[in-house]
Amino acid sequence: MISIKVELTLKSPLHIGASAPAGTKAVRGMLKDAQGWPYIPASAFKGRLRHTVERLTRSMERSVCDTHHQTCESAQSACPVCRIFGSPWVTGSVRFCDLTLTQPEIWNADYREENAYPRTGYRHGVGISRTRRVAQDALLYTTELFQPGVPLVFSGELQDVETLVDAAWLYAGLQFMESVGSNRTRGLGWVESRIQVLQDSAVITPEQLRQTLEVSP
Repeated sequence: MISIKVELTLKSPLHIGASAPAGTKAVRGMLKDAQGWPYIPASAFKGRLRHTVERLTRSMERSVCDTHHQTCESAQSACPVCRIFGSPWVTGSVRFCDLTLTQPEIWNADYREENAYPRTGYRHGVGISRTRRVAQDALLYTTELFQPGVPLVFSGELQDVETLVDAAWLYAGLQFMESVGSNRTRGLGWVESRIQVLQDSAVITPEQLRQTLEVSP
């Protein structure tokens, strides 16, 4: 059994958009849990990591699908990305999870159940007219941010990783994943990753994972 423990430390304010934001007047509200605390949903985490692994496989001149144009239709011949993350025809081999806030330690689970979350902030922006290439008239909007002024760490664990090769691809992708959420170009959601790969409770070293990728087809 292989699992991967992940810690993402925020280096900039976080924004992950919600389809139906509550408790905010911002045009672009932020996703929160039932208690009002932010988290990184498995879907957003998985999507960003998949994009990063796709780029890595191409840089290593491996055969890989382009998620937005073509994906594998057979599990027997699936590329590394479709084998790990899945496609409409192939079931992914890894179980992703939401990443929850674990640091600062004072904001532990018990504290979050009994106390209100820190106030969120706002960033103002102006919509751009694609045709005129200037600021759009009457289109000022606000983006809700989580920026409490202290380092934030979101943690979780990838489970049911089938092979060491899959674990090596995931490890490499996490090392190169620069951000989560939206508005990366506006300086939001930039992260630093800390990863630990475990096989039957034994730690797999980065060197072992690098060698695994070098010899994998």
